[in-house]
Amino acid sequence: MTARGFKISTQNQFNATVTAGNVICQVPREGAKAAKGSTITLYISNGPVTVTVPRVKLMLFSYAQQQLTAAGFKVMKVDAFSDTVRKGRVIDQDPSADAIVPKGTTITLTVSTGPNLVAVPDVTKKSQADATNALETAGFVVSVKQTMSERVPKGNVISQSPNAGTKLANGSTVTLTVSTGPPPVKVPNLLCMTRKQAQDALNHAGLKGNFQGLSGDTKRVVDQDPVAGADVPKGSTVNVVMGYGTTC
Repeated sequence: MTARGFKISTQNQFNATVTAGNVICQVPREGAKAAKGSTITLYISNGPVTVTVPRVKLMLFSYAQQQLTAAGFKVMKVDAFSDTVRKGRVIDQDPSADAIVPKGTTITLTVSTGPNLVAVPDVTKKSQADATNALETAGFVVSVKQTMSERVPKGNVISQSPNAGTKLANGSTVTLTVSTGPPPVKVPNLLCMTRKQAQDALNHAGLKGNFQGLSGDTKRVVDQDPVAGADVPKGSTVNVVMGYGTTC
């Protein structure tokens, strides 16, 4: 333009569509008639307006969105599970905080939906080992307490807490109540009893009898093992020796 007798002046402007350093427009415009020696003003692009991305990590999504929108950004939300960040709060942002980007850039916010909840499997009536394996495979921690039970075999699970089907976060604790078997019973004193009397006493106590020695209705119990008063598991066998019972 200077070769054609015009003077040149420049002004810089931000522009989101014209590359920095290129001419956005000129005044007077191309083709207009102007006196020789007059000034042509060129408006040069500085590129888009740039802004610094604010830090919104760990904010509630609604508040983070307000902050970013007010600063001239667009916001895209992506949901994700998190065991450490509370539901509804920002886990991560992209671009990261303090990045300098064009105004209007889309900021992607990864927002927590809370921990990934898993349904507790039903492990009642399983052996303690099988129940523990099933729960640990599902991502739970197992706690065990023991109690006596006449209905559930020793070593099997009587109950669980929380109940099967409850949804818990990974790493939650499930407590198992495991049977130690039925409560012990005391061996009755059988000495001097007839076989029938001894058998009835054992039946009443939930025990079995292994009768040895002499037979006959007149014979009496002369010895027993375990001894009277001993604590034994229900269903145990007591060895009973029958004889003349001279001391009875």
